[in-house]
Amino acid sequence: MTYVVRHQSELSEAFSALMGILAGDTSSPILWIIFLSDLIFEPDVDDIDLSGVPVSNMEQADDIILMSTTPEGLQRKMNTLWRWCGVNAMIVNAIKSMVMVFGPSPRAEAPFFFGPDEVAVVTETIYVGFHLTSEGRNMFKPHYTLKAGKAQTIANGILGLHKMIGSLNPWEARRLYMALVDPHITHGCEMIVDTPESMRLLSLLEDKQKSFIRRILGLHSRCVLALLFSETAIIPLRYRRVILALGYLRYLLDSPADRLARCALMDSIDLLMSGKPSWIGDLLHSLQKLPIPVYVQNPHSLTGDDIGDIVNRVRKSMQDDLLHAINSMEGLYLLRNRLEPPERVGDQPQVIALKFRHYLSVPSLKHRVALTKLLTGSHELAVERLKWARTETGDKIDLPRERRLCRFCLTHAESPEHALLECVANRDLVETRRVFWEKMRREIITLPLMPHDFVSLTEALKSIVAHRHTIRLVAKFAHQVLSIYSTVALYIPPLGI
Repeated sequence: MTYVVRHQSELSEAFSALMGILAGDTSSPILWIIFLSDLIFEPDVDDIDLSGVPVSNMEQADDIILMSTTPEGLQRKMNTLWRWCGVNAMIVNAIKSMVMVFGPSPRAEAPFFFGPDEVAVVTETIYVGFHLTSEGRNMFKPHYTLKAGKAQTIANGILGLHKMIGSLNPWEARRLYMALVDPHITHGCEMIVDTPESMRLLSLLEDKQKSFIRRILGLHSRCVLALLFSETAIIPLRYRRVILALGYLRYLLDSPADRLARCALMDSIDLLMSGKPSWIGDLLHSLQKLPIPVYVQNPHSLTGDDIGDIVNRVRKSMQDDLLHAINSMEGLYLLRNRLEPPERVGDQPQVIALKFRHYLSVPSLKHRVALTKLLTGSHELAVERLKWARTETGDKIDLPRERRLCRFCLTHAESPEHALLECVANRDLVETRRVFWEKMRREIITLPLMPHDFVSLTEALKSIVAHRHTIRLVAKFAHQVLSIYSTVALYIPPLGI
């Protein structure tokens, strides 16, 4: 076989492949399909039946699967393949082949052979990227573990880039996450539906997602989980996997009736209607077990157009769940009912559950993390730190918010709005605030003369954060204020009073 390489109008010199065709040659799969065209398995009484269509074998290039409902039927197919290979001057590698038995195993398993060579019976194997097991109720159990490990390895590599190129900003880290980590934690989710029984396995993958987002935001492990998604526009893994599975369902519903995948879907629907476990039944169950359930009427008569409505309801479930989590948490009052600033002039602010927030675009790592911690209740000020106050014996103390006093003035609760906009008991703090407010008023001519001119200090802080073009000033100011507070120890009130 002789080759040339073409780039636009240029051609390389001809070169030859001395044995067969080169790997990656576009003709390779076509030639292999032609080569396999006379490999024919006659219909067998023990064939798997998918909605009236017998299925005995599948091929992924030269990786061949033979299927049967009985050991005898499988051996007949193995004999057919072995004879065909012999006629075509090939040898079946029995050592690299294996047999898996799904369902209750017979007490005495009959051996399986390719010609004179026995083929091992195994309980685990990997096929086209899927790690399968024939033990236990979940055949994909090792797949979850395998993909969780790979996702963690890649995530560690991304997060370790700061040693070579400096810190990644959240937007760049998010892009790398979607390109490199997300494909592993969603791999196969179209077929591997997350049922209530597999929630523990799903949590292995969810942990990788959550820990990665925490790291890129600079938040601690006790932060509210909803924040990880509402602030980055990354979809919670449980919802993302079910949305991808619904996309696959739409593909199946729109496929021609003679496609094997469509036949498998119709067979799954038949199982559902007869009250037996099925793929479509697992998908419906996973929808019903979402934090805000999504119910599907008449699943036996679904169309591709129906799936769009179901996906919209799943997204609504996700958004409502995130907004409820944020609006119901005491420490997230700065994000409660937040109006997202418009990206285009003339647009109106609106409540958006999932969005990559504008404050995450602040280039300075220290400034960005300081503001992120203030907004998400992950800061070191007393209103948050003293939530976790304990006695010397380790007993938790329920300390009211009004007693978590400012370490400087010992008068007001040490909250973000007090620290940034109110406290006057520290000269450095007052001067820093004065300089900041003057700069803000030069940028925003409608800004009131003083923070106290707002309805409340909380509204004042939310207002200055909402302006896109001054967010760098706000983030720098947040960092300066937290740095000033870090120079003095936290005030701990007498716990016996």
